[in-house]
Amino acid sequence: MTEPNWTDLNDSPLSTIGEDVAVTNPINQGEGRNMHVVYLVVSGGIEARRRYSDFQWLYQRILTEAPGAFVPIIPHKRTALIGEAKYSQEFVEERRGNLQMFMKGVFQIPDINTLSPSLVTFLTAPEDQLDNAKKQVEAANPSLVSTKDMDAENDNVAEAKKGLGNLIAKAKTVTQTKLGNMELLETKDEKEIAALKLYISRVEIHIKELAICTEKLIKSTSDKLIGINDLGVKISEWKFSRDDFLDTTYGPEGRLMDDHQEIPKMMSAVAHFSDEIRIQMEKQAAAERATLEQGLSRLALDIIGFKRALATRRKLQVAYTTKDNQIKQIKKNLEKKKEVDRMSADLYDLEKAASVLKVKLEECSHRLLKESNRVRPVIEARLNDSLKNYAIMQLMFGEKVKKLWDNLMPKFELEGTEEVNGPNTPGKLSTIALSDSGENLKPSAPPLSEDLMGGRAMPPTPPPPVPDASAELVVEKVEGSQDPEIEDDGAPASTPNTE
Repeated sequence: MTEPNWTDLNDSPLSTIGEDVAVTNPINQGEGRNMHVVYLVVSGGIEARRRYSDFQWLYQRILTEAPGAFVPIIPHKRTALIGEAKYSQEFVEERRGNLQMFMKGVFQIPDINTLSPSLVTFLTAPEDQLDNAKKQVEAANPSLVSTKDMDAENDNVAEAKKGLGNLIAKAKTVTQTKLGNMELLETKDEKEIAALKLYISRVEIHIKELAICTEKLIKSTSDKLIGINDLGVKISEWKFSRDDFLDTTYGPEGRLMDDHQEIPKMMSAVAHFSDEIRIQMEKQAAAERATLEQGLSRLALDIIGFKRALATRRKLQVAYTTKDNQIKQIKKNLEKKKEVDRMSADLYDLEKAASVLKVKLEECSHRLLKESNRVRPVIEARLNDSLKNYAIMQLMFGEKVKKLWDNLMPKFELEGTEEVNGPNTPGKLSTIALSDSGENLKPSAPPLSEDLMGGRAMPPTPPPPVPDASAELVVEKVEGSQDPEIEDDGAPASTPNTE
């Protein structure tokens, strides 16, 4: 096979590909310690098998060849698991999705086809010749500034899968080269660049604050889940105590002699309701975490992408300022006629390098502002989608919960009873009403009265006389209420002698 000309953009097939690029069909290659996963990159008429490290190489090269461009972040390779886990279907599929998102983002960069010779290499070089092709394109297009600090920052991106809060905490600003008190040379776009930098720093704070809010929302769902589960457990325990009381007091037929069979049915229904809603809330909590954390994590990575673009520009600015200062120093030495021959040669090289850096800095500034206008609405739309998805999720969950509550409500209706105390009666609970004929009373299961104020159980009271047709209710005394006609010992209050 004839080796392609990797840097000839005019002859490359890049004009046939674009946003339809797909990363698919991951397979394992090699054996033992040499085993690795390769992904099929497909777009237009191009197909290429690439490893994860090849995508990382392309990322670094685009930062070099298109300074100021917004390049999507790829989660760092240190997020990989160890052993056989890194070849699991779940992990490989997640990584495939991240790599496809990266490739789609690359082709959204304006003029990327002509800006990045390394992209041609990545897409067209035969798999067995890729390493040699990389060296050729790197030699033909060397980096003007170091990317060492950006490589170090990958360690922070590696924390993305360990939690949103950790990701935000680790998303530090790229280290900037210091020039002491020396002012950096500026471009005509400096004011706009400063405004962009301020906006990005503020958005980073907003995302961090949203992450805190997100944790609170997720925690509220988890707390409610715990409460619902405890409700079912406690109601079940109460039912057990009730059944045990009836069995112990009245024997095997105690439950059958119970006047209020609806109560144990209600308790069982509440316990069953608790189990059902607990399952729904477990799913809800997991879905909330996935939706909110995924959205905000992506936003945080976008901000890192912007900060790297700003850092690339600053590196160019530092390099240009450094060259300019070196030129000034040489000119001073030439005025003093010190080492004229060597200084003259150095001055020529420095002026040539400074001229290239100046052009690159201006191009980077212009590209960075254009990228801001392109990407900023995308980031804000991503925020909108995350909040919209959360709202839809809450509506759907609310409908499920309402259905469960609706199914439970009939279980609270007790037959042969009516509410005695109105909702505005302070200090009293609604009590069970008995029919005027007294048919609901079972002589074999007499009710126990209790001194609720003192907590002392009282012996059974004799049956009351049969009321006339106008009699209605027997009202229980409850804690917090005080009948002025009854003393604490249950005897009628004495009437003071007014004579």
